Amino acid sequence: MGQEFLDLATALPYPPGFPPYSSTIILVTIFSRLLTVPVTVWASKRAQRYEENVLPALRQLKPVVAEQEIRAMAKEGIRGGKDYLRTVHAKRCQAILEAREKELANEYKCRPLVTSLASPLSQAPIFILITTVLNNLARNPASCFDSESFLTLTTLMHPDETMALPVVLGLLTMANVEASTWVLTPAEKQQLAEREAKSKEISAKDGTRRVRFQSIFKSGMRGLAVARIGLGAIAPGAVTVYWVTSAAFGLFQTWLMNWLDVRRRRAFQAAHPPPSLPKPSLRSGSADALRLHAAEKRVQPSAKKV
Repeated sequence: MGQEFLDLATALPYPPGFPPYSSTIILVTIFSRLLTVPVTVWASKRAQRYEENVLPALRQLKPVVAEQEIRAMAKEGIRGGKDYLRTVHAKRCQAILEAREKELANEYKCRPLVTSLASPLSQAPIFILITTVLNNLARNPASCFDSESFLTLTTLMHPDETMALPVVLGLLTMANVEASTWVLTPAEKQQLAEREAKSKEISAKDGTRRVRFQSIFKSGMRGLAVARIGLGAIAPGAVTVYWVTSAAFGLFQTWLMNWLDVRRRRAFQAAHPPPSLPKPSLRSGSADALRLHAAEKRVQPSAKKV
């Protein structure tokens, strides 16, 4: 594919002053990223089904499960301190809700793990292929990459000695992590922070561990941003140009998808306000039931996010 790339770069009618190889790298990057956009849209629709079908059903089921487990624990004669009862109650509720979540996700074809991995997995083969081709061309003197400079690169064969493009690459990757909050209002950002803090507090109190794919993804992207700076410092200039262009396209795509998703979510929430859920009621006269009820007030099992 290396020779095909060189033929394409020399065949395209660029205006005078346009570096043919660098310009072709940018065009090929944009075209390759456009090929994976349908997968991103498909994953976004899966996330939408999860949010509009699975999460509301779990919110309605949560107080029902909480009361059922309170009664079941009282009937089974489970005894102990308040902390112990709270932990047992939370784990039992969480197990039921997680099982129901899997059933609903399979029913609506929107499992969170598949949704979160679809877009990265679709981009990985193309990313590896183009990186390998450009790296091989940069090591081949016959490619003429050493005759072209671009931005801070003296040639496309050698790394960026100024470190400007590697730093830009790291910043673009880091910005991609934070792009999800750019489209939120201050009130929405505060609500998001409060939900995350409350979820962590609940996990610490009931002793249960909940997998948050979004948090794992963000942590991984932050580590990747730092690693990319180091890799960009030693990669050939042609590869760095490809990585920076791909990261810039990814940042724009992330912002656009988040903006469209927030608009849809606001419209959905306006049309479907969350109903007020009644508090679980218990028959009086059972000491165990009352203690479990007191523990339940402080436990709010939360469903997983997309």
